[in-house]
Amino acid sequence: MNTPLPIHPLHGGQLDVYAHHYAIPKNQWLDLSTGINPNGYPQVSIPDSVFRDLPSDDDGLQQVACDYYGSDQILMVPGSSWAIQYLPTVLQNLVVPIKKVLLPQLGYSEHERAWRALGAQIEFYDDLPSVTQLQTCQVCVLINPNNPSTHLVPAEGVVKIAQQLQQQSAWLIVDEAFVDSRPHNSVIHNRGENVIVLRSLGKFFGLAGLRVGAIIANDKVLQVSKQMLSPWALNHPARFIAKKALQDKQWIEHTQTGLKKQSQTLLATCEQSLLKHLKIPVTINHTDFFVTLFLDSTMESLTLHHCLCKQGIYTRLLDNQKGIRIGLPNNSRETWQHLARGFMQAAHNFQKDISNVYA
Repeated sequence: MNTPLPIHPLHGGQLDVYAHHYAIPKNQWLDLSTGINPNGYPQVSIPDSVFRDLPSDDDGLQQVACDYYGSDQILMVPGSSWAIQYLPTVLQNLVVPIKKVLLPQLGYSEHERAWRALGAQIEFYDDLPSVTQLQTCQVCVLINPNNPSTHLVPAEGVVKIAQQLQQQSAWLIVDEAFVDSRPHNSVIHNRGENVIVLRSLGKFFGLAGLRVGAIIANDKVLQVSKQMLSPWALNHPARFIAKKALQDKQWIEHTQTGLKKQSQTLLATCEQSLLKHLKIPVTINHTDFFVTLFLDSTMESLTLHHCLCKQGIYTRLLDNQKGIRIGLPNNSRETWQHLARGFMQAAHNFQKDISNVYA
């Protein structure tokens, strides 16, 4: 098929939808849509008892997580998305009715969906909330680094925001799903009582399918959150693998170094094989997990996304349809060559397609 997909999935993944639409076998695609580390934590041998026995809270995962994150105020949950979904209710049970919540204009959409479900008034900010906004809200959500804009607020800046919010007993939620490759940017070690930090094993560890995350917060938040968890909320295999991953210091250090190198290769490949051949203004930002291209118009973004799909390169069209996010491919010479060729052909096709649109 040569027409763009009319309706795109809400999130990355779901490659079957694109494979069917473009009539390209699934095994011929480069799926760069999620921002997940493609070279994630390796498979481990799991004893039969892990599949047979019910999970136990005293299996050592809690202590391992405390050691890794550097805090003893932690609740392990079934993915940081669980925390995003339920924290509005948790905070509503702890404070006066929440009227206004600050969210980044461009960010992970599940935050907005969760707060709208609560009926809160949403007010957006660009990279940073203003002083006036901080003075009039009950909750501020900061995605750090931001997905997909890549904007990062230094730890001292996050602390300053938290202190401003503390003056009117407001809360700061910091989503640190992409911070593991540069843990010095985390605010966990100087977290105030009004700060809630969310972490995930899905991105850095590449274990999104396990659905394991963590809430780091004060005891009241953790107590109410724990009451909302169902029994055995984290399945036994997930707990077993998470424990192994979080204490594997050698793998963690090796991966932190590797992601930095791979992200630079992705950035250079985008610049040399894609942007160099596009005759339109494009702004490119990057993190250790993905690059984001910002284009001037929806039509340009949709056309570029479509041209990449025709080459079997699946990227994430931004929610506002003003750009695309490109995750890391598998780190092999063949894959990088495949990506470079696909980029160049997509850029060539883009020039023809966009010329027809504006003709």
